[in-house]
Amino acid sequence: MANNKSFYVYPTYTPERDKSGNTYIRDFADAFSGQYRVHNEKGKLGIISVFFNLKADYFIFHWVDLIITKQKGHLQVLFFFIEIKLLRLLKKKVIWVLHNKKPHRINSKLAMYCMKVAAHHSDIIICHAKEGREFVEQKYGLKCGEKVRYIPHPVYSDKIVDSLPKKWDIVIWGTIARYKNIVPFLRFVKQSGKFKQFKILVCGYCPDKEYEKEILEELSLNICYVDRFLTDDELQNELRATTSILFTYKLDSVLSSGALVYSLNFNKKIIGPSGGAFQDLMPMVTCYDTFEDLEQVDFNEKVSVDYYQEYLSQNTWDKVPLKIINLSIS
Repeated sequence: MANNKSFYVYPTYTPERDKSGNTYIRDFADAFSGQYRVHNEKGKLGIISVFFNLKADYFIFHWVDLIITKQKGHLQVLFFFIEIKLLRLLKKKVIWVLHNKKPHRINSKLAMYCMKVAAHHSDIIICHAKEGREFVEQKYGLKCGEKVRYIPHPVYSDKIVDSLPKKWDIVIWGTIARYKNIVPFLRFVKQSGKFKQFKILVCGYCPDKEYEKEILEELSLNICYVDRFLTDDELQNELRATTSILFTYKLDSVLSSGALVYSLNFNKKIIGPSGGAFQDLMPMVTCYDTFEDLEQVDFNEKVSVDYYQEYLSQNTWDKVPLKIINLSIS
């Protein structure tokens, strides 16, 4: 029975190292450790810790494309290849959680090869966007595509947050990176009569200082840019005080978004590109193909709170372990 099974989750959440504010991997591991036994010996060794946790029955891997970015990354990638082969020989259940089509911030053939290895050697592939199956099938073949299972991205709270008096028409938030397409959107705002009238907040830390220079060059008077991580209270207050939340992501790398799911608790108009999890969450999300399409969007339109409440109640973190186990034994 599943209750007798044990798990290993990579990577290990280490708060002293992880300063991004993204609690996904912490919440994922906590969901399992609250219900099942989780092996986590030598977790700070990164992927090498797999060797110290071979007693586990299930091995769940996230973000294998980022192994190359870790300390002594090439050596860790080599260990990953060896470990995957070893787990297959030991007949362990291998689960890969696919988050993105490719790494957001690095261009590495070795990173892409790690994803290919995970696709071919896993028993099942979990994806938080229905598009994941089509992507895997096209990228890695039909046999790999058949392994893909869709589990909606878990929510960080099941509560609807009350609004505050309006401060913004649009909030764009989260870590600022090129794949989020901020600069092209700012250029669009400059030439749009409609968007020049909107009060827009763009907030989040930008680690790429060259990209930040491009952003600063494109700012107009109706846009407030805050280049830092907001505290939870600050972020919630800004989202509570906006009419809408906008995602400008390019879809060449994105499948799902934790920021999107976090935004559902605020019962705001959410707008995002037409693909991945954004498309899955219609009508909670209004989708667009080009920035010009946004000219036709009613930013004051409200979505029924019932849609949000249903998603929030059905996709809590505590439900994730059983969802994965049921998929892996079906």
